[in-house]
Amino acid sequence: MPPTRRLVVAAAALAVTGFALAGALGGVVTAAVTGLGNDYLVVAAVGVVALGAAVVVQAVRNRSGVAQAATPDVEDVNPAPHAGAELDAYLAGPLASGRVDPATDPDPSRVRAGLRELAVAVERRESDCSRSAARRRVDAGAWTDDSAAAAYVRGARPTLGQRVRAALHAQSATRYGARCAARELDARTREGRR
Repeated sequence: MPPTRRLVVAAAALAVTGFALAGALGGVVTAAVTGLGNDYLVVAAVGVVALGAAVVVQAVRNRSGVAQAATPDVEDVNPAPHAGAELDAYLAGPLASGRVDPATDPDPSRVRAGLRELAVAVERRESDCSRSAARRRVDAGAWTDDSAAAAYVRGARPTLGQRVRAALHAQSATRYGARCAARELDARTREGRR
């Protein structure tokens, strides 16, 4: 529909609205109530005119369509690694999922070294200390209350009590220590994300 027709329809709707307002402010409403005998009939007449204007506007919109602006594309956020991303990747790997047994791994020192570095990184982040201070805490076993995890990470021989606990879990002392360390690191990173 051409813009001139839209303007004509809009002007007619505004004229009806203006007439209704002017009538309410002037003596037109009083004269209409007196002539019709009831004020509800005046309200009904104004309502019918307003409803007619709405129907005309809707018909014009249906015939001509509505031109709407397109929303812009959402901007992407530049990806950045979050704290503990390396630990998450490691824990999602074969050791944490149980696909690799540290006792039978071709290079068990690799598993121990990886867990040790992760323990240092987690301790450094949680304690807000230097790398050397975090390394000293991990070497001393002060990074966790789990003695099996601490002993495994620092490379100490398992105690008799740790061997008994491992046997009760039907695991070797090496595997039990590695699993305890992985569970402890996983729990500490999950707590850090909350």
